[in-house]
Amino acid sequence: MCFHGAVVDIRMHKEFSINPTREPAGHSMPEFTKFLHETFSLPRDAPVSFKPGDETMKPRMMVISRRHPRKLMNVDEVVRAAERVGFEVVIDHPPMEHIGKVYFGDPTEDMQLKYIAYSAGVDESTLVETLGRDHPAVRVPESVHQSGLGKVAEHHLGKQDIRLDLARFEPVLRSAMDLLKEN
Repeated sequence: MCFHGAVVDIRMHKEFSINPTREPAGHSMPEFTKFLHETFSLPRDAPVSFKPGDETMKPRMMVISRRHPRKLMNVDEVVRAAERVGFEVVIDHPPMEHIGKVYFGDPTEDMQLKYIAYSAGVDESTLVETLGRDHPAVRVPESVHQSGLGKVAEHHLGKQDIRLDLARFEPVLRSAMDLLKEN
């Protein structure tokens, strides 16, 4: 969705990924990762190199901030929390929507990179304020999904914004920083 052009195959085996058992030449996502490193002259395999006592090198964290439904309501607080943990934060505004795990998590794992997911809790959703806690979209989100894409689009994609609970989110940031320090 973000890429303006790339044709890899005429059959899709998996979203944004390569299934090496079904690819005729046996290519894999780690090979694709290596190809990207070589193509874009990326100098290292690890995202950042930490040296003991050197606090000048900060890993960069991108916050994808939407301008419409499903936007992050407290983006400034999230940025401050990430900076407290030690990240340099960059904010981007995407032109199109994504489905997190399918478009980010699965390809990342297939490339043998680390992926940390965060699922917003009920109290982080503005649907509680707009629809009420007893509405099926809030109380039993699966029921809305079972009603079809139209209802999902109406409620979860069209009316919901998120206000992250920083007490829940900061440990995720710390886990990410710990993973970076392991490299």
